[in-house]
Amino acid sequence: MQTLASSFSSLRGYQPSEAERAANAAAIERNRAAVEARHDAELARCRLARTRVPAGYRTARAEGNAWACAILDRLPRGTWLCGASGIGKTHAACAAAMELALRGERVRFVTAEQVLADARSLRDEGADVRAWWAAPYLLVVDDADKLLEARGFGVAQLFAISDARQGMPTVWTANVGYRELAAGITAAAGAGRAAPIVSRIQGACGAALVATGRDLRLDGWS
Repeated sequence: MQTLASSFSSLRGYQPSEAERAANAAAIERNRAAVEARHDAELARCRLARTRVPAGYRTARAEGNAWACAILDRLPRGTWLCGASGIGKTHAACAAAMELALRGERVRFVTAEQVLADARSLRDEGADVRAWWAAPYLLVVDDADKLLEARGFGVAQLFAISDARQGMPTVWTANVGYRELAAGITAAAGAGRAAPIVSRIQGACGAALVATGRDLRLDGWS
C-alpha cells in the first residue's frame, strides 16, 4: 500500500497540463466574479434601502410613466405634483427617485408623517435640521399638504424643508395646488406664514404639475 509520504513524494514533480491550468484559472475567475456580484448586489440593496422608498415602489421606473418623465425632465428644478388621491402621484415620484438612485444619486423619500417624526427626533437630538434636509440630491415629500394637519408644527416643517432645499430638486406630492396650499397654511398657522413658504416652493418648482386620471387603487394598483 502506498504511504502518505510516498504519495507526497510522487507529487513533487507533478506539472499540471495547460488544460488543467486553464480550468483552474477559469474556476478562480468564476469565483471572483460571483463574489463581486454578491458584493455589488448587497451595495445596491443597501443604497436602495437608504432611499426610504417603500419596498412596493422600488421596482418603479420612469419609462412609460409620463409624470415621472416630466419630473426628470424638469431637473435640476423641483416639482409640485398635485391631483386627486389614487391617481399615481406617489408611484410617479418614486419612479423618478428610483431612476436617480440607480444612477448613483443620493435620494430620500419621506411621507408627511415621517417628516414630523424626523423633525421631532432631530429637535430632541439637537441635530442640524437644515443639513438633514439638504443632504440628498433629490428629496421626495409625499402627501406634503398633510403636514398642515399638524398645524403650526407642520407648517414649520414646510418652511424648514423649502428653505433648506433652495437650489436642489425636491418633488412634492399633494392633493392641492399652490393657491389651496397657501389657504391651508393660513388656516393652520395664521396670516403671513403662507407667502414665504409658497414663494420658496413655487420659485424652486415653477408651475405645478397637475396629475389627472381615475383612481387606480380601485383597479388594484399596487
